Amino acid sequence: MSDSIDFGIVPTTASLERLIELYGGQGLRIPPYQRGYEWNARNIQRFVDTLREEFKKRKGGSNPIFLGPIQISEERSKEGSVTASIVDGRQRLTTLALLEAFLVGKGEERNGGSVASLLSEQDDPKLASTIKALERGQIEPFTTLSEWNPSVLRLTRKGKKAADACEDIYERNARFIVTIFKNKIDGAEGLLDYLKQNVFFIVVAVKNRDLTSIIKIFDSMNSTGQPLSDEAMFKLRLYAHVRSFEGDREPSEIMQHINGTYELVEDYNKSHGTTISMSDVLWGFRLYCVAIK
Repeated sequence: MSDSIDFGIVPTTASLERLIELYGGQGLRIPPYQRGYEWNARNIQRFVDTLREEFKKRKGGSNPIFLGPIQISEERSKEGSVTASIVDGRQRLTTLALLEAFLVGKGEERNGGSVASLLSEQDDPKLASTIKALERGQIEPFTTLSEWNPSVLRLTRKGKKAADACEDIYERNARFIVTIFKNKIDGAEGLLDYLKQNVFFIVVAVKNRDLTSIIKIFDSMNSTGQPLSDEAMFKLRLYAHVRSFEGDREPSEIMQHINGTYELVEDYNKSHGTTISMSDVLWGFRLYCVAIK
């Protein structure tokens, strides 16, 4: 039996700098099935603390930091153009983009491309506006850590009234990054260049595979992140199924329609005081399919 089986998977080790060179030009698209940016204060604190501790230990030399795998799906169109989408790694890359923007706002030189160029601006306009605000020094720190409460927080920027400020996870996390470095920025000179050269990922490029295969690969690699629930898996497979026979339909429209179905269950629970989950609905649907066979 031959050992040379082509799974369409191309793994490589790449620094953050190299990752920007590979994908910064076109940007990584955020597919409709991708979960949103969800990191909270604890995630940010641990992530930034890890980077700062490794930076302090460098002692004039390199000290590589491994930040896990990045999974990318590459799809070639009939015309030959390649679209790259991020399957796993959005949380880390988004946080690195916010951190980079903060450091630039504090006077760090951005040599080469930006981390933000890895994330498609058209898919994430809120991130783009937050990055610009950080680079201009327009994001204020929290006055106390007890302010970190996403349900009640109203972000205030310099030159903006509180009533005009918006509540947004990108801006909340940007504000938390500013808070972490408050009065401690003096020891961070050169941090941006250090991160670009010494942060490494295993980049797993999955080429021309269907969504079900892509998700299976993600699930097999996902040893530290949030696992996919049965509901999420059903949503992804339903999305792939609809796309298989409605290829001309916009992917975002398909996902919006599916999400709307999930929201119907949530709305029903709110109006009737029930706690029906999508798992309950899917179990009932399974019994129905068995009964009509």
